[in-house]
Parts: sequence; structure tokens; C-alpha cells
Amino acid sequence: MEKLDVKLDGDFYRSIIRDPELTNSEKITYIYLREFSIGKGYCTHTDEELKEIFTLSDSGISKRISNLRRKGYIQVETIRSGIPFAERRIYPLK
Repeated sequence: MEKLDVKLDGDFYRSIIRDPELTNSEKITYIYLREFSIGKGYCTHTDEELKEIFTLSDSGISKRISNLRRKGYIQVETIRSGIPFAERRIYPLK
């Protein structure tokens, strides 16, 4: 996956905040994932970590991640090295 190289400046934040396709909670989650993707191009936070950060249930964070993927904001890659999987990479696409 090619690393996304976009400056996180006022224009970036305005474009996300003004996007009518995303709910407010999806906007916050996307910006968070984007911030933690700087450097590697992807974020490796688990659902458990994201649940704790956003004080959500299992289904709440799963729904946000699924919605962001379905709306074309992220791509999720699972790196397998047995069961359970070894790592999940969340790539911001916009």
C-alpha cells in the first residue's frame, strides 16, 4: 500500500469537518487515525485501544471502522501469522 503523504493543515481539517458524508464521531475517529498514521502511513491501533480512547463498546468502534472503510476513507489490512491475527493496519485514503 502506498503511503499517503498529505500535510495535516487547516485545509485538511476543514475538508474533513465540512464533509457531509461523515458523522461527527466518524470525523473525530478519522482525524485520530490519520494523525497516528504519520510516518508509517498506517495506524496499528486495535479495537480494544480505540474503544478505550473513545469510550465505546465493541460494536461502536467496529461500526465506525466499517463505516469509514465503506465510505472510502480508510483501507484495513490484516497481517496474519496464525490465529488470532498478528497486526491490523489502518490506512487513511483521503
